[in-house]
Amino acid sequence: MITAEIITIGNELLSGKQTDTNSALIGMLLGEIGIEVARIISVGDKHEHMRNAILSKEMNCQLKIISGGLGPTHDDITREVLCQCFECELVMNNLVLANIENIFKVRGYEMSERNRNQAMVPSKASILMNERGTAPGIVFEHEQVLYISLPAVPFELEYLMKNKVLPLLKEKLGLLNSIHSRDFIFIGIGESFLYDILLEKSTLFKPENEFAFLPSPGIIKFRQTIREKNQEESFFLFAETERQILATAPLNYFGSDVENIALVLQNIFIRKNMTLSVAESCTGGYIGHLITSNSGSSQWFSGGVIAYSNEVKMNQLGVSSQLLKDHGAVSEEVVIAMAEGARNKLSTDYAISVSGIAGPDGGTDEKPVGTIWIAVASPDKTVAKLHNFGFSGRSVNFHRAAVAAMMMVYEMVK
Repeated sequence: MITAEIITIGNELLSGKQTDTNSALIGMLLGEIGIEVARIISVGDKHEHMRNAILSKEMNCQLKIISGGLGPTHDDITREVLCQCFECELVMNNLVLANIENIFKVRGYEMSERNRNQAMVPSKASILMNERGTAPGIVFEHEQVLYISLPAVPFELEYLMKNKVLPLLKEKLGLLNSIHSRDFIFIGIGESFLYDILLEKSTLFKPENEFAFLPSPGIIKFRQTIREKNQEESFFLFAETERQILATAPLNYFGSDVENIALVLQNIFIRKNMTLSVAESCTGGYIGHLITSNSGSSQWFSGGVIAYSNEVKMNQLGVSSQLLKDHGAVSEEVVIAMAEGARNKLSTDYAISVSGIAGPDGGTDEKPVGTIWIAVASPDKTVAKLHNFGFSGRSVNFHRAAVAAMMMVYEMVK
């Protein structure tokens, strides 16, 4: 099997000021053509560190993809380091220069000398023209290793990977069996409990099977990876895994390769010609954000009320002051009134309401941080449920509450 190493460059990656999303995209795309990533490393903008990473033979990889350091500023030194590594010099490439000039002409900007210098490329390298930006991809072949250096701007890197790098790899390496993976999604169960159930009641954990548990707030992805098989064989093995899951843990199983719960709800609501609204207190609009992150959400999601204060709960949703006084904002009675108020005010078939204590402060002995009430109002009934999420972070509680709320809706409409 062909193995690859990904090297990301930039002090901002090491300081945590910039999140590396490029490695995930590169790894996914390489897997689709059967190339396994053996290691991902990040180094800062220092010649020695970059050179050591590029020339390292520790992983014995046949492919190294480098991201970053190809821009026009003083800290973009990848081209110079590549020249040092492969004993060559920077030379002007007229095709790259013409591409840069055209980009600036189309955008209506004057090209600076710094941008002109981006057309200086290593003399021993071949070039991947970047029609989306000013920095080209740079390719070296050295001692049976293919080195490909790409700009770190995400949309430029994605363009180059899909349109230039993958065709190049297929040409040089031939057709390979893809690495297939599938995520089986579980809701409302802990990772260790799920593992115990599947270990005891299924035969999934054979030595030849590759599984990984990928937990996030409210959701567990149980990922199966299959190597050295064609698509038909892989689908057969995925089907067998799902059969065993349905036989052993059906209550918490949500489905396979589900992009997000909101999209599942969207498909159901549009198909049934139904609408949804939200009344959010402690989540502050996060549920609405998750729903509207999907294209097409306007066909079924009418809107919501961010009822953070008691005054908004009363004035916008019709929650009575006496109810708030008797039971408090974080209570079964209030979330029921909020859900029914949102459903009536926004004239929707269903409505979600959430009220709780997301933390880190605001908790009491009776209602500690992580106490969240959720209600769903439908044409026939209103259901409320208490959740005690504890405190793993304010944003984590937002997400757990949103997942739990959408799951309540799913259970009512599926």
